[in-house]
Amino acid sequence: MLVAVEATRFVRDGRGIGRYVRALLPQLTAVRADVSVTLHVRGDAHVAAARDWLASAGLSTERYSVLPIEALRNSNADVFWYPWNYPEPLPRRGTVVVTIHDVAPLAMPDPRWSAIFRNLLWRRRYARAASHASIVLADSEFTASEVRRLLAVPGDRIRIALLGADDIVNGDRTGDEKSLDRLGIEKPYVLTVGSADRRKDLATAVRAVERLVEAGQRITLVQAGNRWRRGGAGAEAAWLKPVGFVGPAELAALYRNAAALIVPSLYEGFGLPVLEAMTFGTPVVCARSASLPEVGGDAAAYFAAGNDRELADVVSKLLADPGAAADMRERGLQRAKKFTWNQTATHTLEAFDAAIASAAGR
Repeated sequence: MLVAVEATRFVRDGRGIGRYVRALLPQLTAVRADVSVTLHVRGDAHVAAARDWLASAGLSTERYSVLPIEALRNSNADVFWYPWNYPEPLPRRGTVVVTIHDVAPLAMPDPRWSAIFRNLLWRRRYARAASHASIVLADSEFTASEVRRLLAVPGDRIRIALLGADDIVNGDRTGDEKSLDRLGIEKPYVLTVGSADRRKDLATAVRAVERLVEAGQRITLVQAGNRWRRGGAGAEAAWLKPVGFVGPAELAALYRNAAALIVPSLYEGFGLPVLEAMTFGTPVVCARSASLPEVGGDAAAYFAAGNDRELADVVSKLLADPGAAADMRERGLQRAKKFTWNQTATHTLEAFDAAIASAAGR
């Protein structure tokens, strides 16, 4: 099976979907000996950078290659995989599989007038995926249900491949204190990881920690991701510490030393930070919304989405009960072990097989 991958974002997307693709690529050939992969990237510099990455990952040139994106249209690949939610450019002929990680731009469109054309663009891109994909890959049962609801893709054209977390190297804690010092962080703190998008609802975490501080609790809220937008509750408070994007070593230190990871999202297609935190033995407190209960299972604590009072109560109880925190750490470690990229690759290849069989039947 020759798999052509639309990988124009491969070089510049260091986290998010880029991490998903990087974690999955080696596993595709580990699972199946008959698979080979061609990455299609944009520009000579990205061709060279992608080849360097494949070499650094120890991936054989017999099984992996890199070509310009212009070569994709005339490729004779058995399946064309689009991991970034929508299929562009399309091949002249061949079987198309699109991974849709979430349909947030359709479920929660930007309400601002200035975003009207962006919303229309996203709707067009998702419609293109729904019409051209022989199989849609979803990250979770929740996302699969949203693809059916909002894109009218029938269930027999959807496959689910849950994500993994076993690519994380926990390492040791020897450099943690220096990392926290560089970031200007003092313990105890709770952590959020991700963007300040509206659907992430970081404002609920801010209001909850504000409640705790006003009640006399010594605690800091550390927000890793793009910078917190100034304005709103707690924006200038000493207990709110936005650190922006951080490197892998600093992110590991943040996870390892946090009293808890808070995931207040109103809408998630999967919620990879939940598994990341559990891999580091960090207690996780999630909104009871979207895919988060599917990922966190019985290893996370939950609160009603948007309810900062309930979130503050859950965090307060966790901080006051070291035994409960230790139990959550252990359950989280065991939960994270159930999600592997090898398993993701197995289900992804099964989706490729189904797409090829469907195309042959037509």
